[in-house]
Amino acid sequence: MTFNNINIVLLTLTFLVPGYLIQSTFSLMSIRRGETKELLALRFLTFSTLNLALCYPWILYAYQNDYISNHPFLTIRYFLLINFLIPVILGFAIGIVDKFQLIKRLLGAVKLTALHSTPTAWDYKFHEASEAGGCWVLVTLKDGSIIGGYFGRRSLASSTSAERDLYLEDAYMVVGNVWTKLVNTDGVLITKGEIGVLNFFTEGDIRTSGEGEGEGEGEGEGEGEGEGEGEGEGEGEGEGEGEGEGEGEGEGEGEGEGT
Repeated sequence: MTFNNINIVLLTLTFLVPGYLIQSTFSLMSIRRGETKELLALRFLTFSTLNLALCYPWILYAYQNDYISNHPFLTIRYFLLINFLIPVILGFAIGIVDKFQLIKRLLGAVKLTALHSTPTAWDYKFHEASEAGGCWVLVTLKDGSIIGGYFGRRSLASSTSAERDLYLEDAYMVVGNVWTKLVNTDGVLITKGEIGVLNFFTEGDIRTSGEGEGEGEGEGEGEGEGEGEGEGEGEGEGEGEGEGEGEGEGEGEGEGEGT
């Protein structure tokens, strides 16, 4: 059997590209350990074989009924469907199975224990926080100082084991159980060499203050000043009217006596 350039391209599209697409789509939904090139190539081949097995009835039908020569344009569409669209759908399906740990639950039902798919506790906790919509993080640095921050949609915890840096979108000054948001900042970046201990809190665990209290005080002062000014103007007008009436009465009395 001889291989020409077209055969090599077809074999590559059949046994590597679908596996690559499945792995890439699956990786978007799950955090995996770093793998060697050899292991990745084997994974691509395994996923491509799975994709080929699922699509084999269509391929067999096309070859047996001379479908390729009779319908060349439809064959191209089916080729793109089998090698590009279906692998993406398979990747999402595998990602959902991993996300909800369906295989782990199935093994647990028969009293078997499976290793957790998330490589580190760092990845697990920050991935869980992202799925929950965010959390507050109290970072104790190696020099003993403390930094508080909010880990939300715009925050990032590095998934690379060699660079465990952390970006928190909001920074807080922490005194006891009160977290005061620092204004005029765009978050805080903490490098891996500075992080000592991380404590995680939900919304009910802490009490935040800062911007909200400042606005309330400003409104109260404004209302007080407005009331004071109104009272002062009212008193001034009353005194002015009283003086005017008194002068008018005095002038009237003087004219009557002279006549």
